Amino acid sequence: MAHDGIPDVHSEKPPFELDVDNVGLRGLRGPIMKIREYMVIPVFKVSVSLPASFRGAHLSRLYKAYTGVVKPGAELTMDLLRQLAIRLLEVNEYAVRAMVSVKGRLYHTVDRGGVPEYSSNGFIYAGVRYERGGSVSEYTGGGIYGLTTCPCAGAVSRHIYGEPYTHMQKVRINAYIKSSKTLIEPIEVFEKLNTVVYTPRNYLKRIEEAEFVKMIYEKPLFTEDIARLAAVKLAELVANHGISGPDGILYVSVRSYETIHEYIVESIVRTRLTDIAGFKIINKT
Repeated sequence: MAHDGIPDVHSEKPPFELDVDNVGLRGLRGPIMKIREYMVIPVFKVSVSLPASFRGAHLSRLYKAYTGVVKPGAELTMDLLRQLAIRLLEVNEYAVRAMVSVKGRLYHTVDRGGVPEYSSNGFIYAGVRYERGGSVSEYTGGGIYGLTTCPCAGAVSRHIYGEPYTHMQKVRINAYIKSSKTLIEPIEVFEKLNTVVYTPRNYLKRIEEAEFVKMIYEKPLFTEDIARLAAVKLAELVANHGISGPDGILYVSVRSYETIHEYIVESIVRTRLTDIAGFKIINKT
């Protein structure tokens, strides 16, 4: 019973005294926020652990903590997620850990010579798991759509017909870096991925379209090639930030939405940061 006589059902003894790893709110569509020159409509998930002696978590406390940290027009950073996780623990004294994650699509304007292109070809993902006493696990990541062509069909058709007939593919690259504490912002992961493949254009005149298609056909890549290249580029990003340690993980997935097949092709690279630290890109592409 609370001090004002209102029943506190959440604090009652549960019928089964088992710890709940996390309980909270997901699908929290946040206000429009900023990431450098980008705008993003984020979707948050916030939760806390619940001890065996408590029947339920106080969800209103979670939402109040969320709105106290997440503000319209604010900069969406890893530090903001850390602040929110700490705040969740402050207002939920029974919890031993708090989890915060976010995902969102990036919106920005690309000026390529007079006609602005409104682009939403970018994604960010990030999360923090914070425990009392300072134990932390974090991940930071991004995603992007790109374009490539099939190297196999091109090489075989050139051998048989003397022309590199092949098919174009649209690929989705997602990647994240996970460690005890990351110094890398999600936007940095996105920007690295943006250099791996050619990305879709919204405004192209006839000559520009021909030139763009020519560039794509001259850079044929398997999903395996893209996943490896993205992993090495992100390893360079990690090295530039001086992140190390046996707990660090780099994950890259590439999905190709095939044009001549019904299925989707997927390649995944998952490696420890220590295992990929020595890889370097010799011939920049």
